[in-house]
Amino acid sequence: MLELLKLMLKEEVRIHTCLFPSLFFYLFPVMIFLLSFFLKFAIQDTIFLVKIFFVVVFFTGFRSGGYGVQAREIYLRKFPHLNFLLYSYLAMPIENFKIMCALFLKEVIFHFFWFLLPFVLGIFGFNFSILIKATAIFLFANSLSFLLSNLYNRKILFIPSLIAAIILILLFFDSMVNYPIATFLATIFVFSLSLKTVDFEYYSRKVYHKNLFNSLIKYFKSPLISKDFIDLKRSYGFFRIAFSFILPLIVVFFIFSIFKKLGILLVEENIFYSLMLGLIS
Repeated sequence: MLELLKLMLKEEVRIHTCLFPSLFFYLFPVMIFLLSFFLKFAIQDTIFLVKIFFVVVFFTGFRSGGYGVQAREIYLRKFPHLNFLLYSYLAMPIENFKIMCALFLKEVIFHFFWFLLPFVLGIFGFNFSILIKATAIFLFANSLSFLLSNLYNRKILFIPSLIAAIILILLFFDSMVNYPIATFLATIFVFSLSLKTVDFEYYSRKVYHKNLFNSLIKYFKSPLISKDFIDLKRSYGFFRIAFSFILPLIVVFFIFSIFKKLGILLVEENIFYSLMLGLIS
C-alpha cells in the first residue's frame, strides 16, 4: 500500500499542476504561510484568532474530503483522457479497502504539508498542541465529507445525514477542539462507515416515460415550453433547481450558526446567501 500511496501523491501533484500553473502550485504553501503570518498581526484578539483558525481548518478538511463526488463529477469530466489510480481495481488485483485507505492517507499527507502546516506555522509557530488539535479537526472534517459524499452518490439518507452532521458539529465543535484524542477516535469511526458506503460503480437502467407532449401543449400553448417542461421533468431538473436554492440556505445557516457561536460578525445573511447562491448554482 505504501507504493500505491506514493503513486497517489504523485498523481495529486499532477492533477493540481494541470488545474493551476506549476509555479502557483509550488508557491501556495509559502503564500499561506505569509498570509497567516500577517493575519496574526491584523487580529489582536488571540481567542478570536484561535476560533477563526479552527473554523478555517474544519472547512478546509471538509472541502478536501469529498472523494466520492470529486471522483465522479470533477476528475472524470475534467480529465476524461487520464486513468486514475482510484479506478485501478477495475484492471488490477488491488482491494478497494487498500485503495480507499491510500486515498485517505494521500489527502491527509498532501493537505497537511500543502496547507495545514504552513497555516499553523504562520500564526502560532511550531506549537505542537495546536498542530495536534488542528490535525484532529482536519481529519474528522475530511472523513465526514467522505462519508456524506458517498451517501450522496448512493442516494442513501443524504439529507437526514447532512442535517444530523450539522447539528452534531454545532453542539460538539468546542469539544472536538479541546479533546483531540476523542476527535481522532471519531474520525476512525466515521471513516470506517465511509468504507462501508463507498461505491464508484455506474449503474445503467432502462427508464420509460409517458408521452406528455400532447397534453402539455394544450396547457402551455407552446411546443418549446412543453418540451422544456418535459426535459426538466425527465432529467429531474426541478429537484436540481430546488436543491440549488436549498443547499446555499443550509450552508449559510451552518456557517452563520458556527460564527455566531464563536462571536464572529459577518455581512448580512441575505447578502451572504446571495453570494453562496451564485457560487453553488
